[in-house]
Amino acid sequence: MTARAVTQSINMRRGFAGRPWQFARMMITTGSMIDLNTATAEQLDSIPELQGHGFEIVRYREERGRFDALRQLDEVPGLVGKWDGAETNLSIG
Repeated sequence: MTARAVTQSINMRRGFAGRPWQFARMMITTGSMIDLNTATAEQLDSIPELQGHGFEIVRYREERGRFDALRQLDEVPGLVGKWDGAETNLSIG
């Protein structure tokens, strides 16, 4: 990511202060990817296939470390086989 892109991303996020779910929805609708290793629970919940599982994903990440592959979502309690289709909105950074 270039320095300009980072600056634009920071400035865009400031406009959504206190409303991270709106930022996450905007990111999805514009085709941007959400990084599984840095996303908040609210951002993850904004992905339809992951809705209601954001907290569990973040807790899993905090306990076990970064995700190396999207298929590791099957290891998150309660998420086995439920995340199919989410890969179009997720990236591993």
